[in-house]
Amino acid sequence: MIKRLCKVTPIGMGSGTIVKYTGEGLFTIRDIAFRREGDFAATVMAVLGGEVDFSNCGFANGATSEDETAPGMGLIFFNDAVGIVRNCTVEDNAQVGILVRDEAHISLENNTCLFNNIGIAYVGNASGVAKDNRCTSNLEQGILVSGLAKPELISNDIHDNGS
Repeated sequence: MIKRLCKVTPIGMGSGTIVKYTGEGLFTIRDIAFRREGDFAATVMAVLGGEVDFSNCGFANGATSEDETAPGMGLIFFNDAVGIVRNCTVEDNAQVGILVRDEAHISLENNTCLFNNIGIAYVGNASGVAKDNRCTSNLEQGILVSGLAKPELISNDIHDNGS
């Protein structure tokens, strides 16, 4: 188990994603904080498929590029990704702290999302369970559900968000 802050500054990389998982198996992360540092725009972590189990992690400081090729998310799940994110802090991201989209099925439990544009968003045909999360001080919504997304929302603490 690695217990440290992971400040990632990719060499020779402009806009994009700092960490990208494209596997089909289980991807487990524990006790690591990922934070974009520097003057480049990037999403902190993108999961394009497979299964995840993230706990006690941080995803911070995603920044949007002027041409929007780097959307500035903290953590984004695409396609048919499945899994759980629990006890994580997602903060200071230019767009969405945690975005679940496409056909992804992600459970979010006991996470803290603050100082993002939107704390948590389920869009497209995404599903999952969002339970006991704290979404506060986000510029727009604490939790956004859009399109045909069907998450189950249980006992989330949502306050002091913009709209």
